[in-house]
Amino acid sequence: MLTYSVAIRTLGLSPSTLRRTLEGVAQQTLPPDNVVVYIARGYAIPQFRVGKEIYVEVDKGMMAQRTLGYKEIDSDVILMLDDDIFIEPDVAARMLTDMERDGWDLLGADIFQCHRMSALTKIRSFITSMVRPHRSRQIAFRQHLSGAFSYISSPCGRIYPTDTCAGPIMMWRRNQFLSINPADETWMDTSGFSYGDDTVLSFKASSNGLKCGVDFRGGLINLDGRTSSDSYRNDPHRFYLRSLLMTRTWWRMHYKPSGNNHPGSLKALAAGFGRALWLTPVMAAVSIVTLSPAPFIQHHKGIIDGIRRSRAEDLPPYIIKKRP
Repeated sequence: MLTYSVAIRTLGLSPSTLRRTLEGVAQQTLPPDNVVVYIARGYAIPQFRVGKEIYVEVDKGMMAQRTLGYKEIDSDVILMLDDDIFIEPDVAARMLTDMERDGWDLLGADIFQCHRMSALTKIRSFITSMVRPHRSRQIAFRQHLSGAFSYISSPCGRIYPTDTCAGPIMMWRRNQFLSINPADETWMDTSGFSYGDDTVLSFKASSNGLKCGVDFRGGLINLDGRTSSDSYRNDPHRFYLRSLLMTRTWWRMHYKPSGNNHPGSLKALAAGFGRALWLTPVMAAVSIVTLSPAPFIQHHKGIIDGIRRSRAEDLPPYIIKKRP
């Protein structure tokens, strides 16, 4: 059977949620070979120990702390967790068994349960982000050329193929993870908050021919530490950051995935322009409701700067090998 180890990224700012995450790992019916906690340099390493976990200091960043070489791990599979995800005792064994039997290269899990959102929340998600349910029962999450995604509306409790998956829990075949050159995506950390980092990383896997799926069978509890997302929500320039990274990830994933030296996709250009056009009156409405021009101004400045920065960067190709 495949072997696995656990890798957790953290800042250590919520010791209680990190402890719960480690407790869940320690209770797995199939124990991992190793548990490695990758903590950002300059942050205090917790004094408690739940099991035999070790701490490794690395550069700070959602991408920097995930797109590592994992020299400390030599297992076949890496179960990557955020520091606020509790997994029930059978989750790792169940996912590992399915990965080996069905040949998955990446397995995520349905941690955010988009299909269970209230009708009002679904409408708001569509209006503000063009995120919507889809009717297909063949795919969990579909990534669209506009940069928006759609989600399965009525999943059964099983694994579905997917274009993307959520970042708080990802089970990767170690060699396949390294094959997509994940460290090329650390550019996302330069903006202070890696908005959409899980999408960029998982879509890179599916775009390069890896077999990706999402497990809808539950067994997860989101402890919602929110140490990174709260800093984004409280940032007065959050609308700028959102538009900046939406533009840059769209450029990277859809418009010029082969690199800036290659022609861009006209279909992606039209779709991206359509999404930007859709969001213009939305952000105008936000400015009216908040009695501030900032949201509208920041939104457009983010798009302009996103295009400018994307054109100026010389990143390695996002598409390394075509889908089979």
